[in-house]
Amino acid sequence: MPIAAFDERYIEDERTLERLFQFTDYRGCYSWETLFLPILIGAVDNNYTRQIMHSYFLSQEKLLYIDVGVEAAWVPRDGRPREEWTEEELQRHTNTGCTGQVVAGLRMNGKTVLEPVAGRFPDILEDKDEIVPFGMACSQVIASEPQRLITNRFAAQAVAGYLNELFGERTLSTHVTFFHAKKMYMRGVRISS
Repeated sequence: MPIAAFDERYIEDERTLERLFQFTDYRGCYSWETLFLPILIGAVDNNYTRQIMHSYFLSQEKLLYIDVGVEAAWVPRDGRPREEWTEEELQRHTNTGCTGQVVAGLRMNGKTVLEPVAGRFPDILEDKDEIVPFGMACSQVIASEPQRLITNRFAAQAVAGYLNELFGERTLSTHVTFFHAKKMYMRGVRISS
C-alpha cells in the first residue's frame, strides 16, 4: 500500500525532506514479506536542490531516489520574440530541449547499492548553481530555461516504468534511462549485479 507525500514548494533544506518522510504509521500493513521502502522522486530543475537530495539520500538507512533531469530548450537571454531570432538562434533552439535522463539510486541497510544521480554525474555536486530556487519565481525559471512538453512526457514515462516494475514485480532492473524526445528513443542501462 503506497503512501505518498509531496510538497509544491522548492526543497530548500533536508528538514523539508524529513517532514515529507515523517509518516510512519503503517498499522495493518505488516506481513513477513513486507518491505517498507521510502521513495524520493526528484523532478527538479536545478542542481542546488539535487545537492540537498543527494545529502539526504546518503543520510538514510534505506531509500529509493529516482531523479529526473531534462535539458532546457535554448532561448536568447535578451527576451526577443521568436520572430526576431536569427536563423542560427532558431536552429539552436530547435536542436535543444529534447534530451533527459532518469537515475535510480538505492540505499539498503545504510549502504549505497545503486549510485544516485550525483554519484553517476558528480559535476552536480561541484555546480554552484546560479538557480537558487527559493530566490526565483517559477515563471522566471521557465522563461530563462524553458522545457518542452514532449520531453517532460518522456521523463514521466520513464519514471512510470521504474515504478511499474517496482510495484508489479518487486524488483528494479534498470539503473539509468536516457531518452531523446525528438529522435523518439529511450535506452536503459541495466543493473549488472
